[in-house]
Amino acid sequence: MIALCAAAALIATWPLAPHADAALPLGDESAATVPLFNLWTLLWNERCARRGYADYWNAPIFCPATGTFAFSEPQPLTGLAFTLLRCAGIGVVLAYNLILLLALTLNGLAAARLVRSLGCRGALRPLAALLSVFLPFTIGESGVLQLVMVFPVLGALSAVVEISRPSRRGTLRLGLWCATTFLACATYALMLSVFLMVAWFAALVRVRNRMRTVRRYAGAFAVAAVLCMPVAWGQWRGTRGLSRSRESVQATSARLVDYLRARPSTVLQRFEPWLRHRGGSGHALYPGTALMLLALFGIVSGRRGRFAWLVRMCAGGACLAVVLSLGLNLRLGVIRPYEWFAGIYPGFHLLRNTFRFAMFAQIFLLILAAVGMHQVWTFGRRPERLAIGVLTAAALLESATPLRLYPFRQADIAPAWSQALASQPAGPFVLLPVAASGESRYFEPVALAMVQSLQEARPMINGYSGLFPPAYRETVSELRGFPDQRGVEYLRRSGVRYAVVESEFSQKHAREIAMHGLHLVAVCAKRSVFRIDP
Repeated sequence: MIALCAAAALIATWPLAPHADAALPLGDESAATVPLFNLWTLLWNERCARRGYADYWNAPIFCPATGTFAFSEPQPLTGLAFTLLRCAGIGVVLAYNLILLLALTLNGLAAARLVRSLGCRGALRPLAALLSVFLPFTIGESGVLQLVMVFPVLGALSAVVEISRPSRRGTLRLGLWCATTFLACATYALMLSVFLMVAWFAALVRVRNRMRTVRRYAGAFAVAAVLCMPVAWGQWRGTRGLSRSRESVQATSARLVDYLRARPSTVLQRFEPWLRHRGGSGHALYPGTALMLLALFGIVSGRRGRFAWLVRMCAGGACLAVVLSLGLNLRLGVIRPYEWFAGIYPGFHLLRNTFRFAMFAQIFLLILAAVGMHQVWTFGRRPERLAIGVLTAAALLESATPLRLYPFRQADIAPAWSQALASQPAGPFVLLPVAASGESRYFEPVALAMVQSLQEARPMINGYSGLFPPAYRETVSELRGFPDQRGVEYLRRSGVRYAVVESEFSQKHAREIAMHGLHLVAVCAKRSVFRIDP
């Protein structure tokens, strides 16, 4: 099973394997901002792990703000795995890509484990594992490393199934998997908590011994809380007083038409005329025709019997996930239900990308598909079993598309400009020009500079993250017209000692830069380094 899932991961991410040490996966990202930022996150985790996690939350961005590492996903568990690979002598880029391939492999193994906990036949486990590795959402989001970490969610759902049985192992497993989810992807942990609450209430209605159910869920949540408390406390302290604007949440909320949009260049897209290519929010959330057919058969064939409760829970969970993914785009008259929900559910005031609930909808469809395959494998004949195999192959083809890559080698970690800056006396620096807009694609040079300057961990006054400190807006406003006198005076008042400027920009404005007293330190291929005297 491990070999099958690993091979599926290599195929799903092709052509990453032959370029694993020279490129970063982009997935459906329009720019390399997020992959570079995730690489910076793992590098910061490695640096802190080697120093006993001292000053973990004070990453060298948005100087002089503190607790800046809490502004985005810290990914401590993924960072620990990355650190172990680095200690084994593996290069930075290769270690990053190995983490991605390992996550996809574990997704397949976790799906096989979930199918086993449901009591499905052994022959169905490889099929469920393949469907999980090729899950359309995770393949599309392969450029966002933390969104590939689906295996802890599958493990938690498997523990939910086990927790309804006399064995007590499900309680500890649920707690451990919830903690693993949080330490790998806090966004998924927050979303998962909603469905666990629904599963808990559903169990109270279904089972006879309600107090036992209450105790088991309470015990699982207690285990998760103890394991997550150090990281959760640091994130809470760092993000106190911050929130998402309504505009930013609505911009990343899904629309119903997005569920008819498939990822571009999929193999079977030309044979599915009902798909949409325009409109909506731009997110491709179509789960695949074959997967939906398998899930539909699971609903029809499993609505009675021992799978009835599971079918109801998964069908309801998929519908709830779709509704929540709509975020602020769902309106009932003048009321936005998500706005009310986010106001009362802890943590949702910081959640921006509500479209990511679509991943849970696809997971529930996967479970329903497993039920349908089990029913056919148990009661069907050879033609029906053959049809299951054909639909599974079609589901894999619907997700199969060459993965887009961003060229990035080990040598790109320490370019000439970062070495020139490291040779200068201590002092914060700024990367110029500042991002032209708040869209992530405009922050690609910033994210690249964050990676390249991390070896020395010299603080910079700008940066990129999931959240931005309040003072960052002032920084952008003051530096928008650089190299004018206003921007240079602001840098001096802020204590900035160095300016790293794009070479093309510095050549174009060389006269103005020299006129305002910036002294050239080094001229490099892509960036030039200037000293700003007090």
